[in-house]
Amino acid sequence: MSSVLEQLMEMGFTQAKAEKALKFSGNKGLEEAMEWIVDNDSGDEEKEGINGAREAETTDLPLSYKCDDCDKCLRNEDEVQVHSARTGHVNYSQCSDAVSSLTEDERREQMEKLQVSV
Repeated sequence: MSSVLEQLMEMGFTQAKAEKALKFSGNKGLEEAMEWIVDNDSGDEEKEGINGAREAETTDLPLSYKCDDCDKCLRNEDEVQVHSARTGHVNYSQCSDAVSSLTEDERREQMEKLQVSV
């Protein structure tokens, strides 16, 4: 066990939550892991079962991201980075809604619009 993991567990966090915080904070240290927990703690990640056993819920990763500056929905962190580089927007939030893929007709329509604009 890493010392940061031990410290988080001594603070009262479960091993699963501590490991998740370390993973998503890039294993940068205690402060970053704590910030991740504070920013992403839903308070109901684990619930006590009938016999005292813990039942983990399946809310690991957001299904999409939303630009708070222009309300555009983005599929993943790569799209967030590209959008940020293009627009300069910096305010994003995680969404539990999945961004649907374009159908063939919608894709064809988008391609036609792009060709007309070029």
